[in-house]
Amino acid sequence: MASEELLHVVTPQMGFTGVVKPKSQVHRDGDWHVCVHGFVTDGTGRLLVQYRGPMVNLMRERWDFVSVAGHISASHEDSIDHNPAADGGPRAIDWLQLAIETLIREFEEEIGVVLPREEFFGFDIFFIGITRTDQQTEDGWWDRTFSFNFVIVEGVSTTGSEHIFPEELRLEPGKVLEVKWMDVGDIEAALRRERPEIFAERWPDQRRLVASVIHAVQQVRDDVRWAEEDQSD
Repeated sequence: MASEELLHVVTPQMGFTGVVKPKSQVHRDGDWHVCVHGFVTDGTGRLLVQYRGPMVNLMRERWDFVSVAGHISASHEDSIDHNPAADGGPRAIDWLQLAIETLIREFEEEIGVVLPREEFFGFDIFFIGITRTDQQTEDGWWDRTFSFNFVIVEGVSTTGSEHIFPEELRLEPGKVLEVKWMDVGDIEAALRRERPEIFAERWPDQRRLVASVIHAVQQVRDDVRWAEEDQSD
């Protein structure tokens, strides 16, 4: 049996503490930690959403507007400087680099898509910021996270490159049961209605994230349209 994933515990201000705990204990105890969200759009205003499986703690057996998600694991030690700082505490941690590594890993594990490691931000992958979530689910699990959020454009290009996903995505058993394309307008409407069977735990605490993702997806759609118009002239 595989050992449980270990996570870095951080302060409510995202400070590095040096404390490492199993993921289940982090969610049980309400510890702050860091994760990544990947949002896949096809350039037409649609987002790839996933139906979460029974083996996850959050959004279990519900649709989630996050295409791919994962925790930043404590196993990625190469981006942490353990030499003490002047005050005796840990010196630094490169959270963005860890977020990129985690995003690449989770894309391959959850849906079977390999993202490029070289020139990461040159392939229609956009970093749209960090969001902070502090909420407790109806199952009693705490979700206290700082999330690094990325938008990935699939199938079309705004920078001259293309991500062509496999026709049949390889979904991670027990964690991702189904994926589908959904218009961001429909996603926003479902979130505003707070329908319990869809996106329930992503609302209302993540209004800022929802707004950022919808804006980014709509911006990509507009960029693709302008690029197509330029090519037709």
